Amino acid sequence: VDSCRWDAADDIDSDTVCADVDSCEVDANNDVDGDGICADVDSCPSDAENDADSDNVCGNFDSCPHDHLDDFDGDAMCADQDICPFATENDADSDSLCSNDICTDTEGVQCSSYKLGLGSNSGRCVADNMCDVCACDCDDEC
Repeated sequence: VDSCRWDAADDIDSDTVCADVDSCEVDANNDVDGDGICADVDSCPSDAENDADSDNVCGNFDSCPHDHLDDFDGDAMCADQDICPFATENDADSDSLCSNDICTDTEGVQCSSYKLGLGSNSGRCVADNMCDVCACDCDDEC
């Protein structure tokens, strides 16, 4: 008896769903994360957000799934929850200003031009999306 009359491969993924009605013909879990991408072509088959922070670590393995620097300052707080993602002591003096003690100034980028009050791009860190790239020179603004 042919269990899958209209499926020549007879349920190749053995999920008891014949290919003619199987949304994921070669994915036995039928898109287990529910993101609409079958596991055989899903870069993160168990992460519905497919590495939301683009750090090449799927959310189900990522300690900080919405922080591409994965708690860069090591204070056990992911950047999406950390008010000072580049300061290990956060805002220790409660003045609403971070004292960044860890720099991520990217090599090859002219971060010094963003130094508040000194550089030609002073005051443009947020507008130019440079807070993560030039964390120390943008410290006062970000």
